[in-house]
Amino acid sequence: MRYLFLLFTISIIISCSSKKTIAFYENSNNFQLDKDIISQYISINDNSDDVYAVYSDMKTLSLKSVSLNEKDQTPNYIDKIDNDPVINPLFGNHFCDTHNGNEYLVYLDYENEKKNNLKLLVKNSKNGEWDIFPQKTGSYDFTCAFAKDDLLLFYYNKMISCSVLSDRKFTDTGFQLPDTSDIYDLRSISFNDGIHIFYLTQDNILNQIILHYDKNTGFNKMSSNVININVSFYKLFKSTDNYYVIFYSSDKSLDIFDYESNKKQKIGYFSNLISADMFINDDDKYFIFSTIQKKKNIKSYVLSIAYKDGNWKEKPLVNTDNPVQTICTKNINGKIYIVYCNDNLNLITINTDQLM
Repeated sequence: MRYLFLLFTISIIISCSSKKTIAFYENSNNFQLDKDIISQYISINDNSDDVYAVYSDMKTLSLKSVSLNEKDQTPNYIDKIDNDPVINPLFGNHFCDTHNGNEYLVYLDYENEKKNNLKLLVKNSKNGEWDIFPQKTGSYDFTCAFAKDDLLLFYYNKMISCSVLSDRKFTDTGFQLPDTSDIYDLRSISFNDGIHIFYLTQDNILNQIILHYDKNTGFNKMSSNVININVSFYKLFKSTDNYYVIFYSSDKSLDIFDYESNKKQKIGYFSNLISADMFINDDDKYFIFSTIQKKKNIKSYVLSIAYKDGNWKEKPLVNTDNPVQTICTKNINGKIYIVYCNDNLNLITINTDQLM
């Protein structure tokens, strides 16, 4: 049984008449983007012409993309990226972003246990196709971030190392982070003048390391911090003037770490949380999360939204026959995009003026 922090049954009933909740529920649009897939990595990116999702598909062993524009939602194959997804726990991990008008996609093409190829793709502005630039750097776990105009690749190979993109090739910087052995789930955010790196240790401690990067002098370590212990999974979210870390812990709590205030806030307790993400609109935080509900030994799966309207409130959005393993949300040009995967890839959209 799950319950929200400082929220009892009375406030849940009141929330059903909340203006925000009704507006969201009645004005959202739902689309099926791709059928019969399993995806554990989804990203949303935008350019001047389109908003699109890049996602992994374990059934076809491929990386795909699909436009989130209502007029054209046909999935496109980008590349076959694996031979056996059971062997590779990071199947489909990728980085996709637009910087200075250029669209970049970085991912691993896994051949076997001993060989995997890192690939850089750059969107061709003339024909709209991806140009492929195979790389020599190979690793299981990686993350990318822009430091001003430099694209940095942090990857795990016994410890965290770094390469920088130059003339479409990632070149080793020689930088390594000591005391970063036996880690997993490597992520990063570029914020202000620093690169903020996150990872989990084998005993599930969520760590943060902040680096300063200069093109001429290299890296300086600014600080390190333990965000929380006993973390099951986490996500990063960046706003225009801050960033947040959402994490789910073994005590069944969903929390958020606010970087600017350096404080943690509990969102609620969920006994069967599967995945979560968030978005911000007019400084209001909204959390999208999936859970398992059990009634009389029958399981059901629910995608819900939590937000603050006085107290934290919760509203079911979608009931599904299969668990929602992956969620990705983004607020772009007055529209909220929520892409999630159970046994299909699905999209929920809502205009932000309906959240007022």
